[in-house]
Amino acid sequence: MGIGEPKFNPNNSEYKKVSDLPAEEQKNFKNVEGGFITKKAEVSQLMNQWDADAHNFERNPINKIFGQGKLSDVDMAHQEAKDMSENPMLIKYTDVKEAAESVMHKPCMHY
Repeated sequence: MGIGEPKFNPNNSEYKKVSDLPAEEQKNFKNVEGGFITKKAEVSQLMNQWDADAHNFERNPINKIFGQGKLSDVDMAHQEAKDMSENPMLIKYTDVKEAAESVMHKPCMHY
């Protein structure tokens, strides 16, 4: 992107799928039903699903029987957003990982 060129905006209505995006941006996105998402969003959704699964596994057996207190990945994302707005000092794992990778200039290993 040179001087005077418009900044890339993935929300532009001309982009319907990853192949419609500029070639240099395609590596950052993934096709999904109804459009595309950033790969970072996909990771966040998976982490939220894991958190929801852990919460749902640990629920009280009575709540499990009656289907009460079950959370989804969307519920976890909403809770994370609420927590971050109430306490801006919270740092997400993905933010720490990205910071470490930028300093080291290489991907972090997952254990």
